[in-house]
Amino acid sequence: MRFFLKILGGGMLVVLAVSLSKGYKCFLENRLKEYEGLLSLISHFDMKVRNYLSFGSAVWRDFSNEIMEKCGVLPLLRDGETLSSALEKCKNKLTLPTEIKEKLLSKIKDLGQGYLNDEKEMLSEIKDMISKNLKKETEEIEKNVKVADALLFGCAAVIIIMSL
Repeated sequence: MRFFLKILGGGMLVVLAVSLSKGYKCFLENRLKEYEGLLSLISHFDMKVRNYLSFGSAVWRDFSNEIMEKCGVLPLLRDGETLSSALEKCKNKLTLPTEIKEKLLSKIKDLGQGYLNDEKEMLSEIKDMISKNLKKETEEIEKNVKVADALLFGCAAVIIIMSL
């Protein structure tokens, strides 16, 4: 009976390790989608400013992105919030690293205070920053998942072996 309980406990540890591994992979994939959503949002904003000199909630009327809807940024933008205030209010819902969120917010807060050419340049800088981070995280995601899997399954194996 005791051996059966140990085997059952070991099985539960393996199931927990698989569950945590899948959760971590989903977290990282969601982070990549947020980068893509932000890049799409900034690109749309850039296009509207460059081509139509649009501003306010009119900019966001024809834009849609599931992730930006889900985290609450788009509804706030459509209600008339500025881009910086919408991102500030929703920053805790984003899974991006804190330093990236802070850099992004500081750059976006400066938008709307200069001439058109300065705004275009600043939007290009923001898009480049997001693109670089997206590329970096995309390259690292497979390695991070493998390391997390190795640690989770290694710990589960050690605990199982020690309990037998």
